[in-house]
Amino acid sequence: IEQEYIIDNKNDIAAIIITSFYAVKEIIKSNMSRDITIFAVGKFSCKKLKDLGYKDIRVAKNNSAQSLLKLIIESHDNLKKASIYYFRGQDITIDFKKELSKRSLEITDVICYKAAAKLNFSPKLLDFLKKNKFDEVLIYSRNSAKIFINLVERHNLIEYFKYSKILCLSLDIAKIIKYKENYFSNIDIFSNSKILNDFYD
Repeated sequence: IEQEYIIDNKNDIAAIIITSFYAVKEIIKSNMSRDITIFAVGKFSCKKLKDLGYKDIRVAKNNSAQSLLKLIIESHDNLKKASIYYFRGQDITIDFKKELSKRSLEITDVICYKAAAKLNFSPKLLDFLKKNKFDEVLIYSRNSAKIFINLVERHNLIEYFKYSKILCLSLDIAKIIKYKENYFSNIDIFSNSKILNDFYD
């Protein structure tokens, strides 16, 4: 669910933090300068920005919020007295504003979307699963991992996903899936997928 946010003084923003694909839409809509520094949790979430000509995109090594925080801290000296905007959802894993404020960095939260959990798989998907099985399932966030597990349990679909490859954006997300190893036998991360890497590079 997108949420409206008016950004004043766009030209004064020195850097942006994004931790999901949904936040990218807000940056595009706000028409930020293509020279702005962007800190992103993964290259998959910011591919659209790269395609649109944003030049200074710095991606976390491990596709996780924790590694992104470390990357920003390492850039601390260049960000002092800079105006940094954190585009995020209502629910977050790490409070970047709180953590970076400890290092005297000026962070403005922009809550641009709210995740609404699906309560059921659609009838169309359930009908599809009666005749087919998914080779791969892509999980982009911790919240998505929890929702996926809940839906699989709710609809008693464990056997349909037992041998599907569950590909997670980061190790942190994969850990959530691994709590249910009796459900899923093939769990990996995006960076280990040659197809995904070839597609996004």
